[in-house]
Order: sequence, then C-alpha cells, then structure tokens
Amino acid sequence: MQNIGKLREAERAINLLYDITTNASNLTDRYNAALLANESMLSGEDWEMNEKAINHALILLSIIPADSLPQNVKDDIGTIAHLCPYVGGNGVLKARNLWMHWRPNALWDDRVLCMPGQNKNQDHNDIDIDSVYTVIIKENNMQSGQTNFQTNHNNANQISLSDKVQNIVYTLTLRIAILL
Repeated sequence: MQNIGKLREAERAINLLYDITTNASNLTDRYNAALLANESMLSGEDWEMNEKAINHALILLSIIPADSLPQNVKDDIGTIAHLCPYVGGNGVLKARNLWMHWRPNALWDDRVLCMPGQNKNQDHNDIDIDSVYTVIIKENNMQSGQTNFQTNHNNANQISLSDKVQNIVYTLTLRIAILL
C-alpha cells in the first residue's frame, strides 16, 4: 500500500478513536489500531512525515490532556504549524489547530511563509517583502494611476506613496506601532 493509502487508513482510525458513539470499552483497541495504522508508514515525503507526526500527536491527545504532551511532540506541532501549507501538506493545517491549545491568538501569513518556495530555481534569500505591495489610487480626475507603497526602513511607523517615477507624493506617519 502506498503512503497516501496509509495516511487515509490512519486518519480513519483516528476518527474512529474520537468517535463518541462507539463503545467506550474498546478504547484500548481503537487506540492501538490508530497507533498501528499511523506507524505503518516508515518513510516518505516531508509532507507525509509531517502528517504522520501530527497524527501521532492526535492519537496521544485521545488519552492525555494537551498540556501533558511530551515537549518534543509540542515542538513538532509548533514547527509544522509554521510551515507553508503548500509545501508542508495537510499536516500543517492540522498542526495549526493543535497549536491553538498553547497559542490561541496565533496568526500565520501564508503569503510570507510560502514566498521562499515560489522561486525554486533562484536565490530567494534577498526577497524584500515590502517591495511586493502595490496600491491602486483613483485620482480626482477619475483617471486611475498606479502608485507604489513602501515602508521606510529607518522609521517603521512611516509609509510613503510614490508615483511611477519614484517621486514621493504622500507620506503618512502612524502614531501607533503594530507589533508582530
């Protein structure tokens, strides 16, 4: 059986493990079946291993509270939750749901997380995230013009709008700082 089939089998076993309509007396059997199904995948692509790790955490969570998970399992959940879901697979989305146990206000910007993966044949270490933004402004004469939006690296609270020839047409200074 291919790994994708093993992942589906593990997911079915985990769903059965969490099914409250089943007989509670066979919890041990359902737990062992889910563990066996998940552990049957020995190696594979990174996204498959991510999902296997998160499935393992879900299986453990069926018998112990989230705060009692071993630290290495919590670390795995946090690491996988902060991956690009297009590269890290469904395990990333599952990990984010679990990560909310410890960081209920966590937010992920997949545009930023996935940006390095966009140019696989080029050096992506020098991508300037601020250079990606473009603002379209309707001028008073109803002609549309394109204006570039950029932040001032010397002053994080300052935003400048410039025209196509890079003349600054407006500068806005924010009175509050937004902390990430």
